[in-house]
Amino acid sequence: MTYKHTLLIILVVLLWGGNFSVIKIGLADFPPLLLLAIRFFLVVFPAIFFVKMPKANWPLIILYALTMFVMQFFFLFTSIDVGLTPGLASILLQSQIFFTVVLSSLVFKEKIKNNHIWGGVICLIGITIIGINIDNTLSAYGFLFIILAAFSWSVANIFSKLITIKDIVSLIVWGSLISFPVVLFMSYQYEVDAWKTFDIKNLSILSVFAVSYLSYPVTIFAFSVWSYMLNKYNAIVVTPFTLLVPVFGLIISSFVNGEIIESWKILSIIIIMFGLIIIIKPSKF
Repeated sequence: MTYKHTLLIILVVLLWGGNFSVIKIGLADFPPLLLLAIRFFLVVFPAIFFVKMPKANWPLIILYALTMFVMQFFFLFTSIDVGLTPGLASILLQSQIFFTVVLSSLVFKEKIKNNHIWGGVICLIGITIIGINIDNTLSAYGFLFIILAAFSWSVANIFSKLITIKDIVSLIVWGSLISFPVVLFMSYQYEVDAWKTFDIKNLSILSVFAVSYLSYPVTIFAFSVWSYMLNKYNAIVVTPFTLLVPVFGLIISSFVNGEIIESWKILSIIIIMFGLIIIIKPSKF
């Protein structure tokens, strides 16, 4: 990978790392589902007029959209809304790699190798350290929701593999089009008070920044670059960079949200990252 492309891919994971702190900023003025609906709307329009419809199995695309966009992001946004810190959310969401390995072995009969087993055990140790340090009800619910978000992402990965589409941006835009009315309806049903009191005139500059950041830099730009890199380079060269997401997520949250980086958080992220490296590392065993 060239020096310029390396810097570009680091910028992408930096944007993704900041995503968690920006979600928390957006949740100050929006409930989770409404914030998610606005994000989908901005991703879809006007991009839908310029991005071609994906040529793939549409039932699979719908299932992908429901698991990756509706379920994963709903659980992610809700986990932060009920008290999980952005830094911890960025760390725990990476457990989707562990779930994906397990589901792939069940669905595609892929062999679970020694590195998968040992890596998974190490990841669970790191996750357990986080779990035993949760000391209030809200964070406990947040812990549960982020694990559900990671599992939803892993299910979406299975559908993505079945779709076998190379144009990730097309999948993102059209998948968001599918997800938008679903999330908007859910918000209208379950966030009634927010709809009654919502006034666009009362939005803060930070909230406008949050929804814009979540829609354009994080989604349209980042996934466009990611898609380009995956098409240009071997996946084994590109995907390990995602291990930097929780590192950036925790650091950015400490500056933006004042999240305290306790020693157990540092220990857990080191253990989980080490486990994930082992999982994605090619093995002959």
